Amino acid sequence: MTYLGSLEDSKDSVVQPLLEKIEVLEKEIESLKKNSEIIISDRGAKFIVEEVIESLKAQGVEEVDIIDLYTKTNLPLKQINRVVEDIGMEDFLEDI
Repeated sequence: MTYLGSLEDSKDSVVQPLLEKIEVLEKEIESLKKNSEIIISDRGAKFIVEEVIESLKAQGVEEVDIIDLYTKTNLPLKQINRVVEDIGMEDFLEDI
């Protein structure tokens, strides 16, 4: 075996464990992201969403979308969407 061939073999043996560790860390990051969401009732979520929108309006923000609400509230996206639909806030969001 040549020197370059042995380097290739050693490279694979070093890289594979690193790739496995990276994969484990990526899974852990996803798990932590999921755990950072707040779990509350839709009634509480409605209050939070309305407060965030009012705060953004007071700051002069003219456009708000579901992603903006997600980053400001840490509520689950499905819940934000449900709250917005249930209380007819689509029009409210457009008025901003």
